[in-house]
Amino acid sequence: MATPKELYYEKRGNMLMKNLRSRHFDAYYCANKEEALAKALELIPEGVTVGWGGAQSAEDIGLLEAIRKGPYQAIDRDTAKSPAERVALMKKALLSDVFIVGANALSLDGQM
Repeated sequence: MATPKELYYEKRGNMLMKNLRSRHFDAYYCANKEEALAKALELIPEGVTVGWGGAQSAEDIGLLEAIRKGPYQAIDRDTAKSPAERVALMKKALLSDVFIVGANALSLDGQM
């Protein structure tokens, strides 16, 4: 049985999804980090190149580690051996098939 707090988050999440979709975003509600990780991996085809910018939420749910270890071509700027190599990896990541970023904030009406 869901707690009142979980029901509150689900209700707000559904409202946010509706508003994001009205702004032409795909949106999904996941009740916990395990669901969020599974949904994210479901959306990323195997074999593609994947890069990321600042994505603390993706790190927190284990997505970046799953990309590094999974059937993907990870472009990980943190593996660079020099500042020049890091810049080159960051530029390469911008051209990846999938680029993961986090939103610093979302308003309930669907604005980032």
